[in-house]
Amino acid sequence: MHCRVFGIEPVVDSTLGDVCQFDHPNSHLVTTSFFGSLYPWQFWNNGGNAASYTLYRDIDYADQHYYANVDDTGALASYYDSALFSYKLSTANNFSAFTRKPFIRGETAWGAPASTYFETNAEGGEWLHDFIWAGINPGGLMEHFFAGGNFTKQIYNLSGNPPHDHRPVFNTFYDFIKDVPLNNGEYEDAAASVSNTDLRAWGQKDLTNKRAHLWIANKNHTWKSVVDGVSVTPISGNITLGGFDPNTSYKFEWWNTYAGTIISTQNISTNSQGNLVLSVNNLVTDTAVKIGDYIVFSPSPTPAGLPGDINGANTVNTLDFTLVYRPDHQ
Repeated sequence: MHCRVFGIEPVVDSTLGDVCQFDHPNSHLVTTSFFGSLYPWQFWNNGGNAASYTLYRDIDYADQHYYANVDDTGALASYYDSALFSYKLSTANNFSAFTRKPFIRGETAWGAPASTYFETNAEGGEWLHDFIWAGINPGGLMEHFFAGGNFTKQIYNLSGNPPHDHRPVFNTFYDFIKDVPLNNGEYEDAAASVSNTDLRAWGQKDLTNKRAHLWIANKNHTWKSVVDGVSVTPISGNITLGGFDPNTSYKFEWWNTYAGTIISTQNISTNSQGNLVLSVNNLVTDTAVKIGDYIVFSPSPTPAGLPGDINGANTVNTLDFTLVYRPDHQ
C-alpha cells in the first residue's frame, strides 16, 4: 500500500512476495476499522497461519470501534466497570503475537444511562479515571473516547448539572508513564499474582533493564459504586512479581493516581527465587507503583541535512519551496 501510494513499486521477495521497502518521509499511516464483539484477529494473520502473513503487512495499526451497552452480555460486557471494559478488549485476542501491530479503539463511549451520568460531575470523573489507568494493561490498547462532551461542561445545562472539566485526569496518568520507555521492545506482561481476588494488579515488566510498573486497584470501587454512594470495603493483600535477580534491592515509587504525584519511595529486596512481594493495606480506590531506576528518555533528533530542507526544520514542505525562489523571505 505505502509503495503504490507514492508511485514506487515494491521489491519482490522470494518468501514474502511483494515487500514495501520505500520509506517515504511524508508517508501516512494505513489502517482499517472493524466493529463487533470481538476483534477479527484472523484478518491480521491470514486465518491463523503466522507463516502466511503477507496480505496485510503494509497496514500499520489495528483499529476497532466498540461501545459499552447496558444490555450487552457478550465476552466484552463490563458496562459498570470502565477499567474492565478497556482491559477486556485489550487482552481479548492474541493477534499481536503474529503481527505486533499497535492496537487502538478508534471509537468508544457508553450508552444510556451511563452517558447521562457522565454528563454530570456527580461521580467526579471516576469512570474516566479508571478508563485511562486501565490502559496500563499488558495488551497495550490505546483508547479513543468518542463523546468528547463528557470530558468538560463549562456551564450549567437544562437539567441543572454543574460545570466540570475532566481533562486534567489525563495528565495524572501521563506524569506517571511519561518516562517509561515502553517502545524499547523489552516490556512484557507483569504477570502479577495477588493474594486477594478483589485486588487488580495490571502492568508490565522489563526484566532486561530491571523495571516494572503496576496499577493496583480495589475492583469493587467502580464508577457505578461512586454514583450509587456505595461504601467500598478497604482491602489488603500481597502482590508478587517474578523474574528479577535474587536477593537484590529495587527502588519503589508509590503514586497517588488522582494527583499524579509520588506518595513515598522505598527499597524492597527480592527473595531467593527472584520474586518481589508488594504489600497493599486498606486500599479503597487504587494506587500505582514504579519499580527500578528511570531517566528521562528523549527521542533521537532527526539527522541534519535532509535533501530540500532549506530552513532546517527537518521536513520538506512548501515553505522550503518558497525560500528557494525568494531567498529574502523570512
